[in-house]
Amino acid sequence: MPARMLAGASWGLAALTNTALLAALPALLICPYTKKLAHLPAKAIATVLLVAVVLICPWIFRNDRELGAIVPVRSNFGEELWVGNHEGGTGRIQYGAGPSENRAEFERYRRLGEISYVTQRRKEAITFIRGNRALFFQQSFYRLRYWWFAEGETSSFFDCYRLLALLSLVGIGFALWKGMSNDVFAIAMTIALYPLIYYATNVYARYRYPVEPLMMIFAAFAISQTLALIQRRSRST
Repeated sequence: MPARMLAGASWGLAALTNTALLAALPALLICPYTKKLAHLPAKAIATVLLVAVVLICPWIFRNDRELGAIVPVRSNFGEELWVGNHEGGTGRIQYGAGPSENRAEFERYRRLGEISYVTQRRKEAITFIRGNRALFFQQSFYRLRYWWFAEGETSSFFDCYRLLALLSLVGIGFALWKGMSNDVFAIAMTIALYPLIYYATNVYARYRYPVEPLMMIFAAFAISQTLALIQRRSRST
């Protein structure tokens, strides 16, 4: 199987596993060519996208048959948007607010059906955002801070969570300072793009797990570069 078809199949499986992973697709397909866009392999990229779509199509057809609507993989965006943006909300996940924990919401979900339910939730969230723009941006900034540094969490586990974020940001800084290559830039952009949807909807510590291996690369680079600087300074004294 050609590499581009294998890549397309991998992206299709990624989309079926966690649609948020698709946020990294533009970065990994295009960023390696940012310094030579004229050489962008359009045919290869088109093949990757086509294979991914073909792999996803059976699930879309299944959703159309079972739910009565065209749903690209998952239907829960309206619910996720509402969870982080509603009257009385905190800007992130709240136990007891959704159908899985709230009996009244479950009955509403059962009565309306999945598509109608999430559509109403989306409309409620959008109405809230339009009427509370300042609060939306304030809570989005809170979600950003939580994503990187777990603001408000007191468990010692989150010390490691924060340390990884800090070291990865330092590593990205070192990479910029030393002249970031296209491939390294693609990894950095993946880390930057992946959480954007969570800043707007809701956030939880485990949502960061898919990109933490990439963050570890930059964290290791930060440590190695810091040690190299210390060694150079010790030799010069």
